[in-house]
Amino acid sequence: MRLSDQRLVIEAIHAAVRPGVLRGTAAGFYRQTPVPVVQLVWPDRDQRWRSDEQASPGCRAAQLVAPGD
Repeated sequence: MRLSDQRLVIEAIHAAVRPGVLRGTAAGFYRQTPVPVVQLVWPDRDQRWRSDEQASPGCRAAQLVAPGD
C-alpha cells in the first residue's frame, strides 16, 4: 500500500486524553501549557477508522490516541 493511496486525517488531541509523559515533555520544551498536539490518523484496510468498534486490532493499536476513545 502506498501512502498516496491512503486517506489520512490530522486531528487535534484534547488535553484531557494526552499521555502524561507527552504533556510534561512538551510543556517543558515549549514552556507553556496546554501544548497543542495533533495526530495523523488513518483507516484500516476496510476503510474503518480507529474509533469504529469493528476496526482491525492493528489499526487501533498503531494509533496512540483518538478523540472520543
